Amino acid sequence: MAELGITVLGGEEKCRVCGEDRILMVCEGEYEPGDRIVFETDETDTFYVIRVDSSLDEAYVYLKERKVEYVIPFAEKKISYNPACFTGGPLYHYAQGGESGERKLPQSGI
Repeated sequence: MAELGITVLGGEEKCRVCGEDRILMVCEGEYEPGDRIVFETDETDTFYVIRVDSSLDEAYVYLKERKVEYVIPFAEKKISYNPACFTGGPLYHYAQGGESGERKLPQSGI
């Protein structure tokens, strides 16, 4: 079982949650420039399912390090995102250990 943690940081820690294998964090408030989401785990070189915002799809990622930081985009860096991303509150973040065979890849139909 993987130990997981999610933290929202700005000038100080805004919200934090820890757990095993699957965690969901709901945080009141809004993002400010300089904020970042930090995903932490005790198991590296394995797959995880991560969602950085409720208006974005989850990502199936391979983590090689114990800690990954996602900087919240603002101004021109946010142009390519859905306008609802990273706005308002509450803020939702999700992380789950990706067991082998748990997620099926899309079929090409060929």
